[in-house]
Amino acid sequence: MNINYKIYNRNLFFRMVTAIILAAFCMESIGPIPIKNAQAQGLLTLPPIGTMITPSPAFVPPALKGMIIDPKNPFKFDFVLTAEMPN
Repeated sequence: MNINYKIYNRNLFFRMVTAIILAAFCMESIGPIPIKNAQAQGLLTLPPIGTMITPSPAFVPPALKGMIIDPKNPFKFDFVLTAEMPN
């Protein structure tokens, strides 16, 4: 383990990468770098505060009704699905 450290310790590229990573961590610990308009505009459009929101239509996921197994090839399955509302 010490042999690998001594080899990497002498390498200028390794020292530069280590210094950049160390500087990034030190700058982040002070505080985040402010970026103007960091939030994406238009991706998430929310209604104004206080407006009534209409409910979305009900989603009915398909339900597994059955499974058909091929007698000649037991690893071939056919699934029977239904999208009806359960009672």
